[in-house]
Amino acid sequence: MDEIQNPFHRLNEQLTAARNLSGTAATIDVWASVFKCDASNSALLVNHFSALLDLVSEARAAAERFIPGDKTRFLAPLDRIDKLLKSQHLARPWAQFKPYLDDGTMVALDFGVYAMSQYYPGASAEGSEQIRDFVQKLDVLLEECLTSDLSAELKSLFIKHLESLRAALMKFRVEGMSGLEDAMDAIIGSIHRNSGPINAEAESGKVIIQKFFDVLGKVNDMISGYQTAAQIAAPAVTALLLPLLN
Repeated sequence: MDEIQNPFHRLNEQLTAARNLSGTAATIDVWASVFKCDASNSALLVNHFSALLDLVSEARAAAERFIPGDKTRFLAPLDRIDKLLKSQHLARPWAQFKPYLDDGTMVALDFGVYAMSQYYPGASAEGSEQIRDFVQKLDVLLEECLTSDLSAELKSLFIKHLESLRAALMKFRVEGMSGLEDAMDAIIGSIHRNSGPINAEAESGKVIIQKFFDVLGKVNDMISGYQTAAQIAAPAVTALLLPLLN
């Protein structure tokens, strides 16, 4: 969870490293240096090239899905990188292929890095930190729930909801808001359907339920703060749920 999920940023880092290497070097040696592996390790090089192609595809999918308006300027450098990776000859000098990474391509990648930080969930350090913090809190709550005095019925219910929200948060940074919105809606609907058993629960069990409601409210606040996000579930999730604990 620590890594910031910005595919343009990761592409920019690797391609900047390749661009800074001498054109007189063999292309295979350039990439071995970028990938930090031995040029004689063919299997490892193949894996790294496959991962780099996947990263280009990830950046393309993210740009098409999350960046509003005309996406041409963000997709153009990805097309050029694809051509580089698919046309290069590893035994030849890097100077023959280095021009694919010209100033225009690198500047366009920089624009992509910035656009992702604005529109792509979890692409900023702040967003990544928030998501990691929520997942850690949910992990703690899951442990507390497992050892709590909640009734078997509610224990099973809240374990399911804790796991569902955790999974949705893990996917949020790469899949966007829809999955998390669906998870939140399903959880809140389920909680209201089970309001009777929740109200009847002993006060000691309601402490964990209160903590879960607090996390739900804070997740809602985080999502509504994204520029491309609409307010989800309700204007104030906690306000909807707290009456169940009275």
